[in-house]
Amino acid sequence: MTRRSAIIALLVAAAGSVAGVAQLRRDRGPVLPSAAVTKGVFVDYLQLRGEVRPIRSVTLTAPSSGSDLQILEIVKNGAIVNPGDVVVQFDTTTQQRTLEQKQSELKQAESEIARAEAELRRRAQAAQTDVDQARLDVERARLDLAQKEVKSPRDGEKLDIALANAEQHVKELGQKLTAERASAAADVASARQKRDKAVFDVTDTQRIITSMTMRAPARGSINLLPGPLLSFAPAIAHISERQSPSFQI
Repeated sequence: MTRRSAIIALLVAAAGSVAGVAQLRRDRGPVLPSAAVTKGVFVDYLQLRGEVRPIRSVTLTAPSSGSDLQILEIVKNGAIVNPGDVVVQFDTTTQQRTLEQKQSELKQAESEIARAEAELRRRAQAAQTDVDQARLDVERARLDLAQKEVKSPRDGEKLDIALANAEQHVKELGQKLTAERASAAADVASARQKRDKAVFDVTDTQRIITSMTMRAPARGSINLLPGPLLSFAPAIAHISERQSPSFQI
């Protein structure tokens, strides 16, 4: 074999190898990146802009007590409270003294009612006794007048006058009985008005004392408001009821 024949044979073998490789690649398809698949949690992060607001906000207002308020206890700003928890406790010393005074006035008013009712019964009974006695005098005068025929004209005239006086006296005593009852009833009504006012004052003072213990009406976080506590019942704090935010994309 000559050198030229050897070179030609080598070129033919190389060309055959290249053609075989190309055919093999066409048969196997394109080569793509690959990786092993495993089961797990897919985590991704998305940056959003927005504002988180409470679903409900309740404003707590200081009670109107007619005087300056002094705080004895208050929760911390940002604290979480549940319904019924004490948020602010005011000093009730002044209101307790007022309550004791009003309760004393109530007892006094009830005593006045008892005295007025007893006086009403006494005066009515006394006036009724006088009326009953006057009516007996009328009946006695009528019995005496029945003997007028056997009396002298002068004595008969006296009997007529006695009967007329007795009847007039009954009439006057009846009017007095009505007036006594009306006067005593007015005294009882006045005493009852005092009692009703005392009951209202006691109830109102108890309401004020109860309102000076401010409790949370709902669950939420406390946001204390700045500013002095005055007697005209300013707002003290907000209770914000929050929930976990949710987003839809």
